[in-house]
Amino acid sequence: MSAISPGTSEKKIRVSVIIVNYNSTEFLINCLNSVRDHIPAQYEVIVVDNNSQDFDNSFLSQNYPEVIFHALKENTGFGKANNYAANAARSEYLLLLNPDTIITEDFITPIINFMDKEPISGACAPALIYEDGKFQNSAGSSTGFMFELAEAFFFIDVARKLKNKKYKQSLNEQHFKVSWLSAACLIFKKKVFEQVNGFDPDYFMNYEDIDLCKRIELAGYKNYYFPGLKCIHIDQASQKKNYRSLVFSRYDSKIKYVAKHFSGFKKKVIFMMHIEGLLLKLALVNLFYSGRERKERFLGYRDSLKILIKSFAA
Repeated sequence: MSAISPGTSEKKIRVSVIIVNYNSTEFLINCLNSVRDHIPAQYEVIVVDNNSQDFDNSFLSQNYPEVIFHALKENTGFGKANNYAANAARSEYLLLLNPDTIITEDFITPIINFMDKEPISGACAPALIYEDGKFQNSAGSSTGFMFELAEAFFFIDVARKLKNKKYKQSLNEQHFKVSWLSAACLIFKKKVFEQVNGFDPDYFMNYEDIDLCKRIELAGYKNYYFPGLKCIHIDQASQKKNYRSLVFSRYDSKIKYVAKHFSGFKKKVIFMMHIEGLLLKLALVNLFYSGRERKERFLGYRDSLKILIKSFAA
């Protein structure tokens, strides 16, 4: 472990660890401790806080003097905050971490060693797992028409389980090419991140990583998944399970992604599929959920249906 203190430049910085925090300071502390323990390369740590209510800059700066903290005056969203930190980074590589991730092994060294030798590598990531060791949906093939069909009509969970089973069976493979990777734990060559202009600021949250990985591919690079390397991701900690917000933000970003990467008749068909899917979810929400989650999901589906209809009619 060799952290670079703020303001120093005598050593070559290999990795800038970037963490965007929003109301997850309790998780952030655990994440920072795990960074201290498991990142062996020369690194710096940059934390950007999106105007959290629980962010104590004085306490954190005192206990983590090696970390560069930036406290923003408003919640700019995940992508903009990461772009802000990446612009200040002084390294060859960027390691994006969610505050609710915990590093338990050195996955950084083998990945950046691979990327050093592979000129067409753009983004790479270890497998994300839950605290109980179960695989998360954190990498995949192209999110095309069939993906949207599966997500609109409840098939996506089945597809994800089959895919995760396939990925677990691939543990003997050091790495393989994928189309997208989750930004909860994601390593870029900084020059590639800058070449594609980082995250699209139009995405506030969700789909920004899928969009970025797609643009990396369009620029001629490849994205790689390392299923034998692991990082714990507690998942959705910053939203404290605000299901209305979770549902709406995903559909809001989905609309932007479809409008950006599909055109003409296919775009209209995808919007119509999701309108029909939301109508079905509204009809069945009482069967699958209860209490607060049922109410919030209903409102999230309703809000999302309104903007989908508006986008379809546009």
